[in-house]
Formats: sequence, structure tokens, C-alpha cells
Amino acid sequence: SYPDGIDRNLLIDISKSMNAYNEKEFEDISIDLGIYNVDLAGGVIFDDFNNDGFADIVSSTWNPCSSMKFYLNKGVDGFVEITEESGLHNQLGGLNIVSTDYNNDGYLDIYIMRGGWLSNEGEMINTLLRNNKDMTFTDVTEESGLSNYAYPSQSSAWGDYDNDGDLDLFSCNESEPDENQRFKYPSQLLANENKNFVDVSLILHPQNSRYCKSADWGDYDNDGDLDLFVSNYSGGNRLYNNLGNNKLVDVASELEVTEPYFSFTSWFWDYDNDGDLDILSSGYEYGITKSLESYKGIIDDDYSVKIFNNDGNGNYTENSKKLNLNKVHSVMGGNYGDLNNDGFDDIYFGTGYPYIDSIIPNAFYINNKGISFIDQTHSFGLGHLQKGHGIGFADFDLDGDLDIFEQMGGFYLSDGFTNLLYENPGNSNNWIGIILQRDDENTIFGSKITLQCNNESTYNSFVDNGGSFGSSSLIQTLGLNECDNILELKIDWANSNKVQHLKNVEVNQYILIREFEDNYKVIKFKVGETIE
Repeated sequence: SYPDGIDRNLLIDISKSMNAYNEKEFEDISIDLGIYNVDLAGGVIFDDFNNDGFADIVSSTWNPCSSMKFYLNKGVDGFVEITEESGLHNQLGGLNIVSTDYNNDGYLDIYIMRGGWLSNEGEMINTLLRNNKDMTFTDVTEESGLSNYAYPSQSSAWGDYDNDGDLDLFSCNESEPDENQRFKYPSQLLANENKNFVDVSLILHPQNSRYCKSADWGDYDNDGDLDLFVSNYSGGNRLYNNLGNNKLVDVASELEVTEPYFSFTSWFWDYDNDGDLDILSSGYEYGITKSLESYKGIIDDDYSVKIFNNDGNGNYTENSKKLNLNKVHSVMGGNYGDLNNDGFDDIYFGTGYPYIDSIIPNAFYINNKGISFIDQTHSFGLGHLQKGHGIGFADFDLDGDLDIFEQMGGFYLSDGFTNLLYENPGNSNNWIGIILQRDDENTIFGSKITLQCNNESTYNSFVDNGGSFGSSSLIQTLGLNECDNILELKIDWANSNKVQHLKNVEVNQYILIREFEDNYKVIKFKVGETIE
């Protein structure tokens, strides 16, 4: 019997991740709320598609014979599947999906990536779906100029690199040498020119020519231009410094952010709340042996999690050992967000390996005020053994804390699994929820929110859709710890030199902030009713 009948030398000690940091576990309530489908590996967008404030769920699967799924959030009535009504039943075989708003109409659109890991057999066209504002979508891939390419890809990043107000696209393609040792499937930077995408990679040179697994935009040097971090499996990461005037320069080696060698999941974030962007880059093992050894303290740095700390001047120091994150987890998907409302972003990793007998727990780390990370996987009930892929965070029940949706399932047809919706058990810390609105000429992606509290604490949030395999909600649900009044709420709007200030904002409520209006509006949510 397990565990008494097992040789003690074969068991992993999890006592260090079982302390009383959390009184209640996260609970999977997906089936109770009407969410049930068996999928293979895929992505997720956990966000509001009809602008009523309630986070909906769109998931995908790499299975070329299976479609995306769309679950509409009906509030206290749970979720209702509207896949066929929305037209998403026609979209097959997407290993990953990300949210965007390519036309700046204020409604979330969907970008679907296909062909990842499949090399020549992965020469598939990615798809851009426009939100029609009526819970249906239109395929605009051809009319937007994106149907000319068929490169294997499972990741992309949307950001306004040229500061013209709309979102441009970096397609993170899995480049590899052909028989003549010339790299095929280069990554691409596609500039958004009036909703038509033009490949400017030959001019700006972010083609990467490596096996790209994830990418993220962020202004790491605070010069007002979005920079680009690219995570590569077997070849070294890249960090393209945006110098403006259509010039990108790879400074990854100079800033020593190329590791780990077998890099996969990555993102920009501000883990220590000092107002500048740090980098997480996690390795991926093609197997689980090194992950198991990691539990016993044997770490292979080519596959481990790396945290690059920004000193405020755009210089980085690798900090994973100090932060207790020098671990190997075979991370396929991951995301970050403040799950205990203490004001610091935590981490959830989806783990695994394609072989059916590959069983290893997903991993969850609490951020200890930017000083260290504490493995609380089992204390929070988040150590699911099935293969985890797309992960998104959103406050789907609008109770002031972030919940988790995780797209599950493996690579082979016999390795499907049901997706999970973890409800946050809650906490006693304060919070604030923020929805940002701009006109149709400018994106909110890349905006920065700074909260100055009456207890002299400062909290920062950079607005984007989160990790590199799974899109979190753009509605900002921000933990405030014991702060009971926000003295000043400051917004540095993306691609703008103007800063908006709001004074004395009450906590524990959702508010709507329109660009450069003198006050905010307290939101009263109603299912199906557009927030205006």
C-alpha cells in the first residue's frame, strides 16, 4: 500500500511545503459550475469577452480533430458552454491561444498558434479571430495579412513596440537548420499598420534563429519603449533592447540573461515590487529525472528556474538560489499573480512531459515579500499530477481574489484529461480591482499602475495578459495586504508621456478608470451588462 509499502528511499519529503501558511486548500469546482471537457495539451484565455466584468473561459487543444471551447460566465449560475454559438467549434488544433485587442475596440480578440514541436509537419497557419462584440468571432487572418506564413509555433507576444497606439505581434517560431544549415522558420515581428500586419523582421532583425518557446514585451530599462525577451530551448535566450527609431539590439549576453540553456516558460514581472521589470525564465527537461532529483537537492542549472533581478538601471543579477527558486520542474506552462493578496506576485507552474508514464506534481510558490519564494504546492492543494499546460488567473466570482484555470492533458490521444477551475479559498487581506479604458486609438497593454498606501507601502502592476502559456485577465485584481486606504493611485498610460493621478481611493471594491478623467467610477456588476 502507499505510502507504507514503499521503500522510504523512493519517497520525496514534502514536509517543507506543508506548513500552515494557508488554512484552506484551493478546490477544483469546474464540474460543479458546468465546465467539463476532456482535452489534450492546449492553451487558455481566462478573461472577459463581453465586457460585463465576469471572466469567461476559452480553451484550446493541440488535437487537430478537436475544437476550442468557450464557457460564458453567468455569475451565480456558473458557466454555460457557447462553443457552437460563438463559431469557435470551427477552430481546430491550437496548442496555445493568447488574448489581444489588435483593433483597439475594447473587446478581446484571440490569436491561435499551431504546429509547435512538430517541425516540418507543423507548417500550419496561425489564426487571428476578431471579437464581433456579440459573443461570436470572425476569422480575419487573411484580411489582416497573417495568412502568408505557416511556421511551427506555440507562443507569441503582443505589444506596442513602435508606440503608435496599437498592438504589434511577435511570432515566436521554432527555428531550426535545414539540410544546408540555413535556419528555417525564423521568428517574426509583425507591425500593426491600420489592422494589417507587415513583417518587419528583416529590417529590425529580431528573427532569433533559435527554437523559440516563449516571448514577452516589457520596458526593462524604463526608457518608454517596449523591449522583447525571447526564451529559447537549447540555444540561449535573447533580450532585444528597443532603442526606438525601428532599432532592436540583442543585449542578452551583455546583461547575462541567456540561461537556462533549455529554457521554456518565461515572462517579465516585478516580483519584488520595486517598480522595474525582472525576468523569470524556466528550464524544461525532456523527461522527469532531473525534476525528481531536484526534490532531493540535486540541481542541473541547464534546466532550472532562473530569476533575473533588475537593479533599476536595466542591469540584471541572477537570483534564483537566494530566492529559493533554483529548482527543476519541467515547466510547460505557468503564470503569476497575487493569490493571497499580500501585494506580491506568486507563481503557479504546470509541469510534465509527453510520455504517458510521466507523472510529476505541478508546483506553486508563495512570494515572501520579494525576499524569497516558499513552496506551498501541497499546503494549497495545487500539486495535481496530470500534465499542466495553459494557466490563467482571474477573479471569476468577483470576490476580490484571483482564481486559477488550468488546461490539462498530454500529447497522446489516450492521455486526455479534464480541465480545472480552482476557486481561491480567500484571505483577510485588502485588495482593489481596476478596469482601465481608453479611446480606440490606444492600447492599455503596457500601462503601469502604482498604488501608494497610507501605511507607506507601494504596490506596482504592469498591465498585460500574464505568463507565456496561458492568458490571465486584463482586469487588475491587486492585493494590498493591510493597506486600508490608497492615498494615491497613479497610472502611467502606455505610449503616453502623461500620468494620471487619483487621490484617496477606497479599498475592497472594483473601479473603472477612464483615461484622464478626474475621478473613478465604482462598478456595480450585472451579468451580460456592458461596463461603461
